[in-house]
Amino acid sequence: MRTTALMLLGMTATIAMAQQRVPAPGSQVSFPAQVSLNIGDQPMPLDLTGTATRTKLVFNVYAMGSYVTKDSQVRSADELASINEPKALHLVLERNVAGSTMAQAVKRSIRANYPRGFDREVKQLVDFMTSRSVKQGDNVWIIHRPGIGLEISMGKSGRTLIPNEKFSKTIWDIYLGPKNMGAHIKSGLTSRL
Repeated sequence: MRTTALMLLGMTATIAMAQQRVPAPGSQVSFPAQVSLNIGDQPMPLDLTGTATRTKLVFNVYAMGSYVTKDSQVRSADELASINEPKALHLVLERNVAGSTMAQAVKRSIRANYPRGFDREVKQLVDFMTSRSVKQGDNVWIIHRPGIGLEISMGKSGRTLIPNEKFSKTIWDIYLGPKNMGAHIKSGLTSRL
């Protein structure tokens, strides 16, 4: 646990917003066309691959942007989900969501694509999310760090590192995999590839 805390301190993500912004469909939220993510002490420019809006019934739950390294050769949803290079999902909440609600939705979505495996990682993620709630306007960052794992920060309520870089694909597959959250999300997040 102490090692994880020290790693997180050394890997704090700094996001430098670019001038150009891209709106999420059906939302007032827009995302910068480029951000800079610190990996250790090295800034890494990431380009926006697309935006989408997650809805439930007729209400927006969150808008999201997907990012991958500036010079990435990614050209498809499957490549984006699978690639082992720095990438990020940025969610901006459009309504308050209880941590337990978000945790169970993520768990169901992971298990739709991965019925077995990653038990320890899913438990760590669910435990982390259950103990935190997010509010309208909060930012959630999901960052794949090659050689390190998956970092998740939820608003101002904390962050965690899941030290298994293969687990990252399970999260990207929620949006881009065979059993994703909808064709509009998949196509939106890859619209700039």
